[in-house]
Amino acid sequence: MAKHKKNTRDILQYLALFIVLGTQIVRLILYITEVAYTIPETTLNLWTYTAFGLAMALLLVSYLFPKRKQSA
Repeated sequence: MAKHKKNTRDILQYLALFIVLGTQIVRLILYITEVAYTIPETTLNLWTYTAFGLAMALLLVSYLFPKRKQSA
C-alpha cells in the first residue's frame, strides 16, 4: 500500500479553515452562554478580525507551495 502524504498546501488551507470555523464557534458559544455580554464588544471584534487576518495570511502563504497532483 502506498502511503498517502498530505502536501503542505492542503494542510495550511485546512488550518486556515479551522481557524475561521473555530473562531465563529467560540463566538457563538460565548453568546449562547451569555458570557459574551460581560466582554467588551471591541475585544470580541478584535478576536474575530485577528483570527480572520491570521487565516488569510495562512491561505496566502499556502499558495507559495506547489500543488501536487493526487493519484487515485
